Amino acid sequence: MEESSLEKQGNKKEVIIVTGSSGMIGSALIHKLAEKFQVVGFDHDGYPLPPAEAECVCVDLTIDARMDFSFKRVRYAYGNKIASVVHLAAYYDFLGEPSDLYDKVTVKGTARMLKYLQDFEVEQFIFSSSM
Repeated sequence: MEESSLEKQGNKKEVIIVTGSSGMIGSALIHKLAEKFQVVGFDHDGYPLPPAEAECVCVDLTIDARMDFSFKRVRYAYGNKIASVVHLAAYYDFLGEPSDLYDKVTVKGTARMLKYLQDFEVEQFIFSSSM
């Protein structure tokens, strides 16, 4: 098996992916995790960006091609083993009105994430949503 970029560099930190990495909870989590882990922040394009301690991988949970690209990026840079995925990306609003975005992002986006993670060795998957 080919060595990942981190192994070639001698960096043996375990990899953690945090989705929703530019959010309030995701950002705080990254600041803490980056002390001991290599953190990859998955989030949508644009502002705000995840904290500088994480590699930012722009992803759209609703589009297979973007998910495929994002996970190929992770594999290329860090290999096949992921210590943990902390999945915080989800649709929410403060009005509590019904929205098809909940199903599109939170339900189907999470299913899509799980589908792509099948090709990795994932030790732990944590999902949290406010809805």
